[in-house]
Amino acid sequence: MKVAVERDNLLAALAHAHRIVAKSDSIPILSTVLMTAGDGRVAITARNADMVAETACPADVSEAGPVAVPLAPVVELLRRLPAGTAMRMETDADRSELAVRYRRSALSLPTLDSTTFATFSMEADAVALAIDAATLIRLIETPLHASNADDQRSFAQGVHLHFAEDVGALCGVATDGRRMTRAIATGFPDARRFPPTTIGTRSCGEIIKLAQEVCGTGMIQLRISDRLLSAEAGGTRLITKLVEATYPDYARSLPKDLSKLAAMAAHEFESALQRTLILADDRDRIVQCEVADGVLSIAARSSKGGAISEAVEVEGGDGIRFGMNARMAVEALSALKADVVEISNAGFGSPILMRKRGSSDALCIVMPTRT
Repeated sequence: MKVAVERDNLLAALAHAHRIVAKSDSIPILSTVLMTAGDGRVAITARNADMVAETACPADVSEAGPVAVPLAPVVELLRRLPAGTAMRMETDADRSELAVRYRRSALSLPTLDSTTFATFSMEADAVALAIDAATLIRLIETPLHASNADDQRSFAQGVHLHFAEDVGALCGVATDGRRMTRAIATGFPDARRFPPTTIGTRSCGEIIKLAQEVCGTGMIQLRISDRLLSAEAGGTRLITKLVEATYPDYARSLPKDLSKLAAMAAHEFESALQRTLILADDRDRIVQCEVADGVLSIAARSSKGGAISEAVEVEGGDGIRFGMNARMAVEALSALKADVVEISNAGFGSPILMRKRGSSDALCIVMPTRT
């Protein structure tokens, strides 16, 4: 391989690769990037155990061919070079090295056998769909905060995308057993064709970043099989393994009785909860909430001594009373992005529902706690 390439183009192309590749790994190929020169570009492929990133950048190719090199030093060099620096890269097969020349300087890196660089292949029967970037971001980003982080419950890690019969729309949901958040995308024409798909937490983050790069200007091309999902936009493709397990039946936690609803300014509610966290115990972060006479009272007491109480003006909801984890409530409010939020609780032991007033696009459930 022998190419000339501009520093800015190569660095931009390596962005996704650098995020997914391990900085150091006992398996060398998992900390390596494969660069393949040809047809006026350098194609870039990187992977970890669960994900592959593929992209390319323009280049002046003198000799086509592949090379596999450690990714970290390449990225660090590019970051420390001035913008617009012209670079030349050439392999030396006899010495198993890649020479990188820039200005009057040079760097050499050891190479690996490029034929050992295996990637994932999408099945021929994968379902092909196109989805608006903003819609995909909302379906994944909104519920992601509620994703399970317990390795013992890996089947619930990440975000589950599926068609929900109860709302007749494509949904993204995440739960860790103590809370659940669901986002709904109405008006997606291929919703019924979307197979039930659970995307791992780390892969969710990369897909969100890919969608953000084309948000407002393009679509995300998806291909989904039983084991893999690929997302492609703007010349970059991500392929990720899926969580191969049956997702929990979260619908059982959805409250049916919404007769008691209290509406309030989301910012005021979130600010009050943040202040109660000053004294709420670090382990449980429990606060007691009660609505009476147009006021939501929020109280917390520290086991080390001291107490705090907050009051938020509300509309309706008299008689609502529950305890909950304040940190989970704050994260739910942040995900909802609402000006006015509604909360509902049917009584002792019932889950607490939060949603944006006047919208069914998203809802958050937090399980109650004893106080």
